[in-house]
Amino acid sequence: YSEIVAFSCKKRGFCASCLGRRMADTAVHLEQSVLPRVPIRHWICALPWGLRALLGYDRKLCSEVVSAFMTEVDHSLRWRAKRELGLASVAAAHTGSVVAVQRTDSALRLNVHMHALVLDGVYVHEGDDARGPLTFFSLSTPTHADIAEVAARTAARIEKILRAHGRTLDPELS
Repeated sequence: YSEIVAFSCKKRGFCASCLGRRMADTAVHLEQSVLPRVPIRHWICALPWGLRALLGYDRKLCSEVVSAFMTEVDHSLRWRAKRELGLASVAAAHTGSVVAVQRTDSALRLNVHMHALVLDGVYVHEGDDARGPLTFFSLSTPTHADIAEVAARTAARIEKILRAHGRTLDPELS
């Protein structure tokens, strides 16, 4: 037995047409109204399968994991800026990013991961005045070591978050 059903926004949890339109509208908004005209790098945070399942059903935990990832990307940019630009402090470097949590893969299976658009450099106040105008400085491409450090530091933060929530990914402790 088979039945043809029209794809309707009114009766389904999602509609491919509406989701596509919303995605395109958001991209246009970000490009025209939010993101500055500076180099941008796309960062992706893929997670172990067990963690993806936990995050798919726990919004608070998901939020904390996103925050952990973005904190470490920000940390990396600030320290690279301090080294490359000779800044007195990492606090002088101002970063920017937009992150989206994608909850499914192309087959609509649960697959929580993050896509971040991150300014590929930092803003620094001109002169010694912290209220002076900001100037953007591009940074060099992150090395494999820089990326590995972001991954390792993110993993360590996530382990702490899981422990704080009474969770673990270790099957022997579950």
